[in-house]
Amino acid sequence: MKKYAKIAILPIAMMLASLVGCSKSVPITVTIINRHNLPVEGVELSLNGKSYVTNYKGSAVLKNASAIGTVEFKSLPDGYSKIESFKLDGMTDYTIVLESELISKPLERGTTIGIGNIAYDYSFMTLEKTEDGKVQKELITLKDKLRTNDCLILNFWYIDCSACDMEAPCITKAYAPHKDNGAYMLGVDYYDKKDGTDELLCQAKEDKGFNFDIAYDYDNMTGGYGVTSFPTTAIIDRYGFICFLMNGQILDSQEFSNLIDSFTGDDYEPVFYKKNSFEIQQ
Repeated sequence: MKKYAKIAILPIAMMLASLVGCSKSVPITVTIINRHNLPVEGVELSLNGKSYVTNYKGSAVLKNASAIGTVEFKSLPDGYSKIESFKLDGMTDYTIVLESELISKPLERGTTIGIGNIAYDYSFMTLEKTEDGKVQKELITLKDKLRTNDCLILNFWYIDCSACDMEAPCITKAYAPHKDNGAYMLGVDYYDKKDGTDELLCQAKEDKGFNFDIAYDYDNMTGGYGVTSFPTTAIIDRYGFICFLMNGQILDSQEFSNLIDSFTGDDYEPVFYKKNSFEIQQ
């Protein structure tokens, strides 16, 4: 009986050892991407108490991992919505798509962002002259506006900018069919914020025929976007990414309207445009 028991138990022990060995030696690759199908670097993951960080390719190899378990997200780069965890179900390769939104914390002084970056949230006091000649103010945030629109359009201008005057009829015509229909446009004036008055800015809006909100740029978002010439126009898509940046006039209203149209609607396909161009990056 003792000899029989040894023979019977030995194969079972070997099988268990084999299974444990396989469990410990399974390398699992996790790739994190965003809605633009770009890798997300710097995501910290945890499995069974061990931490891993995604590399520049958005990947992390979970070595000696069990093929069954729960991977926790310990930290994410700014602008990405938190995910608690995901379960391993026996596969060895996983691709996780992260949702993104405007970054709430202030942009560091001296830092500039551009096409391909997640935009930062800013607050503005928009100004509007009422029928009785008074100035009506409304505090807005870009994040709130993006929650109710498919894209944000930022037009950087100032009152005495002759190039802005030439552009004004084109962008207002292009924006008209998209106003309250998936797009929100804001005219941002940093140049006149020191000496300008609310009434002066409202009068400039009226003179130029702007059909979009205007505000002084007290937090220097203009500098954060690296604006060095006026006018400059930027578009932020529904995922919070800066996708279009034009330093200089936009004078073709139909082309600009078509561009806005591409960012709205259910059939939106995330793209980035070449800087100062209506051409899509390849």
